[in-house]
Amino acid sequence: MNNGDIAPDSVLIVESLDRLSRQEVLKAFGQFASILGADIKIVTLIDGYEYTKDSE
Repeated sequence: MNNGDIAPDSVLIVESLDRLSRQEVLKAFGQFASILGADIKIVTLIDGYEYTKDSE
């Protein structure tokens, strides 16, 4: 997914996780995991939650 165009420690801000992808659940989860695996934080505006590869 990330070919080096997005720097590690970047932040992706979305309204809610369902806005991240319109794909089926398993494909969307794979995309979510790939983003986090590239050290990119995902922040959801609806609840202010921050997802990182170290999130529990």
